[in-house]
Amino acid sequence: MLRDPNGLAILLEGDCSHAVGVAGGIARAGMTPGIAWFDAHGDLHTYATTTTGYVGGMPFAVALGWDCADWQAEAGLTQPVRAEAAALIGASDLDTEEIVALEKHPIARLDAENFGDDPAKQVADLLMPRSKNADWYLHLDVDVAGPQEVPGGMTPSLKSPTRDALRSAIHSAAKTLRPRALSLATYNPTSDPDGRGARFGLDMLEAMLDGIEEATKKHSPRT
Repeated sequence: MLRDPNGLAILLEGDCSHAVGVAGGIARAGMTPGIAWFDAHGDLHTYATTTTGYVGGMPFAVALGWDCADWQAEAGLTQPVRAEAAALIGASDLDTEEIVALEKHPIARLDAENFGDDPAKQVADLLMPRSKNADWYLHLDVDVAGPQEVPGGMTPSLKSPTRDALRSAIHSAAKTLRPRALSLATYNPTSDPDGRGARFGLDMLEAMLDGIEEATKKHSPRT
C-alpha cells in the first residue's frame, strides 16, 4: 500500500516497539521516513541510558539510529530517521537522559506543559518547516492522554494535555504532514472495561483522517 502514491497504512501496535517496523516499512517502499511521535514519554532511551532495560522505552531512539543497529536492519531502516525529520509532541514524563538527548539533537518538541490556547497552530508552526523533509509516519501512544482518558497504562502520567487539545494537535499534525502511515499503540482493553480508551483512540484516528482529508482537498487540482 505504501508504494501507492495515494496509499495510507493504519496500524494497531501492541506497544511502541512496533513503531520501528513502521518506519522501516516506509523505507522499504523507497521513501525517506520521518516520525511525529505523540507520547507521554520520549521512548528515547538506549541501553547506555536505561535503568530498567525496558525495550518499550527505546523505539524512538532506535528509529533515530542511536542504538540497536540489528533492530534497525531487521526493520529495513538502512538509513535511520534524521532528527530534522522527527518530532516529539505531548510528552509529560521525560527522564533526565531523554531531556539531555533532546537538547543535543534537533528534534522538534512540544511538551504537554507548553500546550497553549491554540495547539493546532503550535503544531502547524512546529512541523511546517519540516513537512517536506520526509514521508511521514504519525505515531500515537494512547498514554499521551493520561489515565483519565485511557486507563490501564503501564506508565501513566498525570500531567497530560486535555482530550480536546490533543485532538486539535493531532488533527493539525496530520493536516500539515499528510502522513503515509498512522498508528495507535499500547491500548490495554483488559484494563478498560468501559471502553473509554477505545473511544479515545477512535476519536484520535478520526482526527488524523480528517486532517489528511482536508490537506488532500487543499492540494488537489481544481476542476
